[in-house]
Amino acid sequence: MAIFVGRERELQSLDERLDETLALGGKVVLVSGEPGVGKTRLVEELSRRAEARGFVVAWGRSWEEEGTPAYYPWRQALRRLRGSFGPLFDGARVDCPELEVLFDDVRRAAPRDPAEARFRLSDALCELLRRAAEEEPIVVVLDDLHSADVSTLQMLHFVARHLRSSRVLIVATLRDTGLHAQSEVTELIAKIAREAAALPIGRLGREALVGWLEAAAPDLVSNVDRLLSISEGNPLFVGELLASARRRPAHDWLSARELPLGIREAIRVHLATLR
Repeated sequence: MAIFVGRERELQSLDERLDETLALGGKVVLVSGEPGVGKTRLVEELSRRAEARGFVVAWGRSWEEEGTPAYYPWRQALRRLRGSFGPLFDGARVDCPELEVLFDDVRRAAPRDPAEARFRLSDALCELLRRAAEEEPIVVVLDDLHSADVSTLQMLHFVARHLRSSRVLIVATLRDTGLHAQSEVTELIAKIAREAAALPIGRLGREALVGWLEAAAPDLVSNVDRLLSISEGNPLFVGELLASARRRPAHDWLSARELPLGIREAIRVHLATLR
């Protein structure tokens, strides 16, 4: 299992959300932070803990390339849930034909009233999740929400307002940089945030890096301050540096003048989000 350090506070918060979901009903949690800070890794750890407590966990990841179908993250998550609640899902599709769009990739003609169709679909999804959660509690993870299509975000906003009394916890990861202030995506994320609990995560501090080195590379613990200076505590950069350390002498990979290709590319992507 990959090393996981420095997120005790965040994990405690998410554990409390699992407790609340079982006792009172769930809600949406937005895990936000800069690129490479470990949002997905944190939620992977949450998934492991949730499954150990009897939750069914389903992931959906956004994909912003051309040709991606509407509701793509929801489609992925529902495939996983269908594996656990198959008879219920198949019956629901008979009762609520609107759900077919989430299970069938065939492109359909636009309905006469798209707003009404979207409402009926979102309402049917809420009812399906509510009924499934009566059998087993559910965690739905929507990764990289900043890359999601508008239809996915509209559905999440609806679900956030209508599933509060059900044993369904939805956790979404989100970059907090690079969003365009006036875009429809940004406006929808702002609406979702008003219905959600916020969990921002920052970079790792010195103590966490010491723990990481002690577990992964004990011979490099003496270099922790230099590592912190170069990486500034960004876990993606730290991981790339440690991977590089396995291939080259310490005096090379600790040189700021000659960063490994993976780190240089990560820095390039990070800077692109700030433009």
